[in-house]
Amino acid sequence: MTLAGNAVVTKSDVLASLFQLESGSGALLLTPEIGRSIDATSRTYTSAPTGTYGMSVGAVDVFAGIGAGFPVSFAAGLLGDGFRTNVLATDVSGRGAQASLALSADTAAPSAGAGVIAPPAWGQAQVNDLAFALGAPSWRTGSLLVTPQSGETVVGVIAIDGATNDPTYFAPDLPATVVRTIPAIVHTDGSHGAAFRTDLFLFNPANGLRTVRLLVKSWSTNETEQTLVLTLLPEESKTIHDALLTAFGRTGVARLRFETDGGTTDASGGVRVTSRTYTAGPNGGSYGLLIPALNAFQSAGGGEALEILLPAGGSGFRTNLALVELTSSFVSGGTPVAVRVEVFDEHGILLDHFETPLPTAGGVQIDDLFHGRGLGDGPPAGVIRISPASGLVAAYASVIDNGTNDPMYVAAQLAAQD
Repeated sequence: MTLAGNAVVTKSDVLASLFQLESGSGALLLTPEIGRSIDATSRTYTSAPTGTYGMSVGAVDVFAGIGAGFPVSFAAGLLGDGFRTNVLATDVSGRGAQASLALSADTAAPSAGAGVIAPPAWGQAQVNDLAFALGAPSWRTGSLLVTPQSGETVVGVIAIDGATNDPTYFAPDLPATVVRTIPAIVHTDGSHGAAFRTDLFLFNPANGLRTVRLLVKSWSTNETEQTLVLTLLPEESKTIHDALLTAFGRTGVARLRFETDGGTTDASGGVRVTSRTYTAGPNGGSYGLLIPALNAFQSAGGGEALEILLPAGGSGFRTNLALVELTSSFVSGGTPVAVRVEVFDEHGILLDHFETPLPTAGGVQIDDLFHGRGLGDGPPAGVIRISPASGLVAAYASVIDNGTNDPMYVAAQLAAQD
């Protein structure tokens, strides 16, 4: 494939269009020419009578593959009754790989099952219906610890709602020995009758007690953070359904920060936390999106920029843009941060730009960005660039199928600087 500078090339049904495969699954290895770099993302989906249900899966640098002695966790390994979880492991060593799988459940039964996954050289292995494969009850919620024994592996988890077939892709959890932020947890109504809620998933991979502090700050009100302290038993997994209401007694949209007591001295990496935001389907089940903790490359200060590469757009979709300021605590009377937003089409042409204020330690969502800015359905693919004048700003997009109302999380990444 050849890409022009700043262009976005989209390939539909990539296995058929590029590789002439009528069916199959696996991983794509993208190798740019020497001295050049690319960004890539994808949308995997299934069709329904009214539209599609899908998920975004971004590209992963092969150097992020995990080797022996570097386990990774998935706090949302099992979502419980009505869901099935598939585990994917891709060898990036060229030698083949093997990793152990261990489930952890609630305090009633911390050990829920164990197994192995072994992708061949430059190949992929998949464990379908993880609970069944490892002998756990189908109704169990729990977390997954993946411990490589050999090779280097890229691992991911896909949780699928059995009623809607809506998939959610989870990358490995981030360690929490430093403060991490989930930009949005919600208990609020959305468009087309949606009533969005957020479930939190926590996991303590250590063989001792760990205490984690959860700090919530509303996007829209001038208030200090509300703190909740939880202690997890060794290898304990915990699920908090509709967390903003049940754990904090709040509604609306809020930012969640978390940190494990003990800081960087904790060799286990601290308590892992991730989330899924969803609404009930009209005929049962749910559809939703992952909103994970942010890594160090997903926020920008003055003089920096974030970029969101959109995996879907145009007719049939609407795109919401969320901006969140990450200052640790609210300062009364603080000046809002000015944020410049630019929209580029698939040819790298600037379609629109504007500035919007962002409250200190707060957040805003620009609903249906393209229609709201007079861009119609927007480009079928493109880039949104976010440039804050000051502060520390995170961003993400939710791309929503207008037929099913199924949302998809699209992360922002730090843009390259000239």
